[in-house]
Amino acid sequence: MDQKNNLDDSSYWFRFVLLGEAKVGKTAILARFAENTFRDQKFTVIDVDYRVKKIEEKGLTIKLVIWDLVGEQHQSKNLQIIF
Repeated sequence: MDQKNNLDDSSYWFRFVLLGEAKVGKTAILARFAENTFRDQKFTVIDVDYRVKKIEEKGLTIKLVIWDLVGEQHQSKNLQIIF
């Protein structure tokens, strides 16, 4: 799916970045908020992951693009390229 086209049909869209130490639950919080799921398994994000949450309120469509960045500093070398 083309993410840009997915955002264009929204009234508003915002980008957020989750930052924090490694292995504290950033990915689990994101999955719970964006997909209403809970993952028992522990796993590590390699570089970057993201989710899109669509909210409809008072006739407006709001899309949140939430980026989950790697918490390990030695794995974050590629983030300069992405951002």
